[in-house]
Order: sequence, then C-alpha cells, then structure tokens
Amino acid sequence: MATLFALHLAAGILVKGFLSLHRVERLVPMSALALGLGFCLWAQRPTTKAHTKGWMRLGPALIYSFFIAAMSHQPLTGVRLPVSANLFHPVEYACLAVLWGWFCLPVLSRHGSLAFAGWVFVPGILFALSDEWHQSWVPGRFSSPWDVVLDAIGLCAGAAAVVTLSRWAPPWNPALWPELDQECTNIRVTARSP
Repeated sequence: MATLFALHLAAGILVKGFLSLHRVERLVPMSALALGLGFCLWAQRPTTKAHTKGWMRLGPALIYSFFIAAMSHQPLTGVRLPVSANLFHPVEYACLAVLWGWFCLPVLSRHGSLAFAGWVFVPGILFALSDEWHQSWVPGRFSSPWDVVLDAIGLCAGAAAVVTLSRWAPPWNPALWPELDQECTNIRVTARSP
C-alpha cells in the first residue's frame, strides 16, 4: 500500500507542473499522498500489527479518498492534461478499491468474494457519485456519467486484484492472521459465557 502512495507521489512530482497547477493548489493533494505514504510506513512497523487492527487498515483508504476529493476540487480552466483524463478515473478508483479492500479483507475470508465485492463496490460507487456531484461546483470541471462508468471499471479491477492477492500473497490472506483468529475466538467465548 505504501507503494501505491509512493508511485502517486512520484508521478505527481514528475508530471510537468503537476497538471500545470500552481504550487499552492497542488499542496493539498500532494500532502495527502505524503501523509498516506507516511501512515503506511508507520503501520508496517513490526510492533503495530496493522493488518489486524481495523482502524489502521481503514486509514489508507480514507487518506486516499481525501486525495481524490482534493484533486477533484482543482479547477481545470486553462489546464492541459498530459494524457486523457479518462485514464485517471479507472486508475484512481482501482487504487481506492485496493485500499478499501485491505480494510474489508475479513469480509472476504468470512463471507466470500461476492460479499467482498459488494463491500468494496457499493461504497466506492457512492463515493464516485458524490465526487462527480462535487466536481459540478468546481470552475472548469463538470459532472459526467461516463466518469462514473470509468470509476466502476476501476473499482472492479481493484477488487479483483485484492481477491487475487488474498489467494497468493500471505499478508493479504486474513486466514493466516493468527491475531485476528484469536480475537474472533475470544469474542465468541465471551459472548457464550453467562
């Protein structure tokens, strides 16, 4: 996850003029990326056990959501994008789905891929709709149903990536998290005790 933030941060620095925005305007989204990178690096410390603590798994998704909102708040009057804007939507929302999917991993292990997809897709598409509404109020921006379709494609790709990672990468497989299993066992035992 730290890699996603680092790649976005590097791309923002390398893209000429960061979409030709003034420095003050790009400070908020770049700061969000730096915060996300720092949070992920901090959470990876061996003593934190971030993979089992829900609020720590939720942090990267919330920070990245703020990044998307900050980018959507940028006026694009007179700005030339280096690539088609249609490329940004699926990439941004695939990354959001991966980060949100990290938070929802216990749903995947307990209820399967279909329930997990719902837990990732529904909040993601609601966020996409609210983001498009938000853009309709920003000068030089407009709301587009096509953007929501592109966002949905990104959400599906990101959710599929998480399902694949959960099968092949041990850190993404909640069944291999002994602390989570122990925590769930303690909750069940406590609930059965009079």
